[in-house]
This record gives sequence, structure tokens and C-alpha cells, in this order.
Amino acid sequence: MREDHDRNRRINPKAFRIAGVYALIGVLWILFSDMVLLQLVGGDARTLAKLQVFKGWLFIAFTAVLLYWLVCDAFVEGERIERQLEARVVERTAQLETANRELEGFSYSVSHDLKAPLRGIDGYSQILLEDYADRLDTDGQRFLRNIRGGVAQMHQLIEDMLAYSRMERRELVADQLELRALVDVVGAPILEAFRGAGGQVDIDVPAALRLNADREGLAVILRNLLENAVKFSREVESPRVRIDARAQDACVLIRVEDNGIGFSMKYHDKIFDIFQRLHRAEDYPGTGVGLALVKKAVTRMGGRTWAQGEPGKGAIFYVELPQ
Repeated sequence: MREDHDRNRRINPKAFRIAGVYALIGVLWILFSDMVLLQLVGGDARTLAKLQVFKGWLFIAFTAVLLYWLVCDAFVEGERIERQLEARVVERTAQLETANRELEGFSYSVSHDLKAPLRGIDGYSQILLEDYADRLDTDGQRFLRNIRGGVAQMHQLIEDMLAYSRMERRELVADQLELRALVDVVGAPILEAFRGAGGQVDIDVPAALRLNADREGLAVILRNLLENAVKFSREVESPRVRIDARAQDACVLIRVEDNGIGFSMKYHDKIFDIFQRLHRAEDYPGTGVGLALVKKAVTRMGGRTWAQGEPGKGAIFYVELPQ
């Protein structure tokens, strides 16, 4: 930025030369034209006045021709720059399309080539546990269960990475959505299990509240925020999750609140970064991709998201989307 600013402030040599020539012609015109006129007409004041007017019009005509040439030159230069920019856009677009194709190839490789060995490891581990359990001691069986747990964790990480990649590349389809209906559909399996475990669920989303958004992207946002709230509040006494929404200033503000373990606000700027975890995976399983997915989906729909929390007192996640 600083280099571009300094470059713009430098004197253009061509413009400097034109200005210098114009100033020199003007000075010479002022100094010598009157002397020439006096030599030609002598003391005839009326003739001298007419020639002075003619001289002024002549200088105006010269100035107009010069300005016309400068404007034409500026237009030519502008068209040249525009052509360069268009060529650069075409080049960048081609590079982006190539990168997207490479990313799609990578996603396919991850989806198929990496999952196949994981399925093999999981399958053979299961066979050992089921068919050879009598030949394994307690430690051997525990090791195999740990292997299967690690495979399941890796499988989920691959799925989350693919979901993050698809969220970056997929085309958004904007539609008028009823937020309450989508909350009920997305939240039903998550919140019913939470209620069954003794949790309290409060939903305060007006049935008439609508917004223009991508259905799949909004579903990803709601699902991950609700799963996050349930996961981090399940161990507390009287766990509670609340989701509410309201329209304000041509936007819809969605809040997902829980009374779980919370987090320190010194980490608020990192909590939505991919693979960022504030708690041990042994205590709260996860891949560290969920909130990054939320941020990616919100950003792509032109919104913003943030969070507030306090250790031991729960957390509130906010999503603001254009209505």
C-alpha cells in the first residue's frame, strides 16, 4: 500500500514536459507578442487593441488544441490500462479455475484414497475384537478399541475438511427462508437427544421471521452452533440451551446461548479459526472445524459472527445476516 501511494505521488515525466513547454510558450507569448505588435502597427491604438483581442483568441485556440490532444492521449492511455486490467482479470480467473480443479481433485483423493485404508484398519480391528477376543488380553483389546477410536476421529476430520472445502467452492443459492421452520428441522435430532438427557431447550424464533439466505449454508450454521452448545453444556448441572432471533436494521440477528463451561474472552479472536481447540479432545471430542465452517458460511452470505463467553458461565454465539 505504501509503495503504491509513493508511486502515485511521483512526478509523471511526460506531464512535466508538457506543462513546462506550455509555460515556456506562455511566457514567450506574453514577452514578445506585444513587442512584435508594436513594431507592426506603431502607435495606432485601435488597431493594436484589435490585434490584442486576436492574440488572446489565438492563445485560447492553441490552449484548446493542446487540451484536446491531452484528453485524447489520456483516453488512449486509459483504454490501454483497461485492456491490461481485463487481460489480468482473465488470467487470474483462469488461474482460479485451475486452482479449483486442483482442489476438486484433491478433495476426490481425500474422499476416496484416504478413506479406503481407514476402512481397512477399522474393519480388521473389528474382526480382531469379534473373532479373536479370547486370544487377546485386556490390554490388547483396549489397544484395538483405541485404534478404532482413532480411525473414527480421522474419518470425522476428513469429512469436516471436505465440508470446509465444499463450503468455500459451492455456489450459493439465495432464497426466502422461514427461520423458525429451518431451526425446527435442523435442531430436532440435536435438541431432542439433549432434552432426553435432562437438558432444557428454549426456542424464541418468531414464525413469521424470514430472511434471504442460502438454505444449506444456514443449516450448517445452525447445526454446528447447536451441536457446540449441547456439547459444552452437557456436563453442567441443569444444562440449558437457548436459541433466539430477531430482525434489526435490515438484518436478522441469531443468538445461540448455553450455560456450559464457557471460554476466556482472550481467545475470542481465535475461536472461529480452523483447527483451533480451547479444550482437550479427550474431554470434548471434535475436530476444530465446526466453528470455522460457521464463520465461512456466514462470511460467504455477507454476514458476520462473534462470540461472548466466561469460564464456567457459558457462552453466547451471535450470527448477523442480511434480511
